[in-house]
Amino acid sequence: MKCLFIMILSAVFSLSTDNLRFEIAPDASGAAFVVDGKEDKAQRNSDFWRLFLDDGVRTELPVRSSRQKGTVTKKGGVLTVHYDSVVADDGKTYPVSLTVTASVEDGLLKFSSSVTNNDDEVRVNECFCPLADFTELEGAKK
Repeated sequence: MKCLFIMILSAVFSLSTDNLRFEIAPDASGAAFVVDGKEDKAQRNSDFWRLFLDDGVRTELPVRSSRQKGTVTKKGGVLTVHYDSVVADDGKTYPVSLTVTASVEDGLLKFSSSVTNNDDEVRVNECFCPLADFTELEGAKK
């Protein structure tokens, strides 16, 4: 008996340097930093950004990129990831919009973020972007 397996790959957006690639799905899931030749070691769906909110009761309420859905576009070498709202670790959706842009400049991946808080009841305390999750580092020590 022969079995035929069909693997359907979803399209991903990516930006690449000489040895590193950032990948993300169109719905902003599955983010990963992938080292060339070490694709099997990539930490897929890891956090590539993190916010901390303050609702007056909790001063460090985490919001993790791996738990969000957004939209991804790529135009002219600039990858843009946008979220209209975010879901915190407490399960509540907050009207905080976040846009992350990424590009390659001087052979390096460059990330920037823009946060708009549309909620009078919560404050954005911190935004960490990018966060790169690796199981091992590459290259010579300097």
